[in-house]
Amino acid sequence: MTGPRLRRTGPPALRQVNLGARVARLPSPMERGNFARSELYASPRWRRERRAFLKAHPVCVTPGCGQRAVVVDHGHQRHDWLVTFWDHATWQPMCSTCHAVKSRGELTAWRQAGEAGGHPIPRAIPPYNRLAGPFAMRTPRFN
Repeated sequence: MTGPRLRRTGPPALRQVNLGARVARLPSPMERGNFARSELYASPRWRRERRAFLKAHPVCVTPGCGQRAVVVDHGHQRHDWLVTFWDHATWQPMCSTCHAVKSRGELTAWRQAGEAGGHPIPRAIPPYNRLAGPFAMRTPRFN
């Protein structure tokens, strides 16, 4: 047996809202891509292939540099990066200084273009071809 129903006679009760509470948001396409890249770079396959590539190509491809290569740079920064991630023809060995300069130029160009949300990053500095110099067309080095 239930008791009598209570009837509300005044205005509806106001809810307190915490304006400082965290709000869940969906990750942007760029953030989803960053997560996928971090998973690939942490994989044993990447570590193994990176090590073998740097052993076969120990010198930075930047003309006039001659430093020991410690970074495998993916020469093509395109929207379909996942398709070309494992393609050795897009890889180039670089020292950390040259890679930082190249990456900074690409990021600056991307920001100036105002492209966000997964659009392709424009090339600020063309990929290097060790035989023809920094501004020649890139030709595949690996067969």
